[in-house]
Amino acid sequence: MINHSLYCLLLLLFWSWPDMESVQNRVFKADLLNLFLWMRVIDLFRLVWESSLIDNLLNFAGTPKGLLLLQQTGKMNECVAYMNERYNKKLQVQERVLL
Repeated sequence: MINHSLYCLLLLLFWSWPDMESVQNRVFKADLLNLFLWMRVIDLFRLVWESSLIDNLLNFAGTPKGLLLLQQTGKMNECVAYMNERYNKKLQVQERVLL
């Protein structure tokens, strides 16, 4: 993921850039903002992609071939721990909704 400090740096550059009348500075400021926005969009797409990938891998883990792969790679305990963690978070959210 893109580092948060890079976002801060880009915002700092964008907002601290002197407001001069020249067209060059206005174009540079707009380019800087566009760069920041694109980086943010890419970061959001990456988060969605990672979440989708994890969901697909967990679905695959429920199949016979998926279980065999987990067993052969030695990742069974890691997978079960992650699934348990997600289940516990889901229970906590449901408890909050019911309260």
